[in-house]
Amino acid sequence: MSVLLLFRAMSDLTRACREASEILAIQYCSRKHDESDAEVLGTWIEPSMVQEFPVARTSRDQSGARWTFPVGESAGVPYVWMMRWLDVADGTGCDDVRNFIVQALMENSMPNGAVSVSGQFAPVFAANTVAEALQDKMRCLRERFPDGLSLPLFQGPVTGRLLWFQGGGADG
Repeated sequence: MSVLLLFRAMSDLTRACREASEILAIQYCSRKHDESDAEVLGTWIEPSMVQEFPVARTSRDQSGARWTFPVGESAGVPYVWMMRWLDVADGTGCDDVRNFIVQALMENSMPNGAVSVSGQFAPVFAANTVAEALQDKMRCLRERFPDGLSLPLFQGPVTGRLLWFQGGGADG
């Protein structure tokens, strides 16, 4: 399962991350050890997506392959922020899913290329991601989406909470 956090405006980011972290922490506490954790792919700022996110996301990747991810569950505060769980096939890498989702979101946000997507997507990585790997992941995202990224957030590996900085072993 992968998670996408949508919110209506930058001013909602702190609230959305705090409240979403509470939901993720509850989910992590109640999971069984053999269940896969919900990885947060990133956050996306767009008022219409908070209200009218489709039941599935479909788009084509750079090679032309078609990807579709149905939305399994949703939680949040309507019209302010929503967290959407995406059904992802086993074995599909988080980076691949993140790239696809960003591509689909940008395509749907730029009718006729008229809307700027600058800084609308903030990727989320595991807090224990090695610095070199993090730099590589961000470089790849910037090459692919040069105008749509903001600074990354992190997800604690123990609690699932969203963190503002990469904690050196701490899980907030």
